Amino acid sequence: MKSICALVHRPDRDRAFFQRYYEQHHAPLAARLFPFRGYARNHVDMADGFGWDTISEFWVNDPLAPQRVIEGPHAAMLRADEDRFLDRTRLTPARVEEHVLSSGDPADADGRRLAVLLKATADALAWGDPAMAWGRDLARRRSGVVLDILIDRTSGFPADAVLWLAGHDDPGPPPDGIAARLLRMHRHETDMTTNHSDFDNEGHA
Repeated sequence: MKSICALVHRPDRDRAFFQRYYEQHHAPLAARLFPFRGYARNHVDMADGFGWDTISEFWVNDPLAPQRVIEGPHAAMLRADEDRFLDRTRLTPARVEEHVLSSGDPADADGRRLAVLLKATADALAWGDPAMAWGRDLARRRSGVVLDILIDRTSGFPADAVLWLAGHDDPGPPPDGIAARLLRMHRHETDMTTNHSDFDNEGHA
């Protein structure tokens, strides 16, 4: 199972502090507490008017495992660390259906990645077909193309789907019936094979 989440700095901080604290302090803590199969943060570089600083990606084998950590004995410590840098009232998590459309690194050699936020402007039942066709067309020319389609489109996440592309190159106009917003980001991924040394995967002492 994969989920994504948009996160933003607390009101008395700024984007630079948020992203620095996330990488240096919170991400290592979360990687030790949660039984993630994969864990990556995509930090916004340039996005005029976008209301969040980062879109994180989480992969788990057991969809109930993160909730057990959140409700477990380390919950207070985790919440206190979150309060140091993010606005928890504006967390926007979403479960997604992940489609890997071409193999390859998810970011370029400099860690640059493009998130194309897709919103349906036409029939909600039919919008996914052109989005998938667009992604597959791009995947014929680019590596590392992934399409995440939200399972619940009422979650508050600022898109109906996210098309992920390596690098910062503009993919061109979207198909009819879809609005696209480009976010230029830098991606950071945790090697989960080297974590969970301080706590076990369920967060129990």
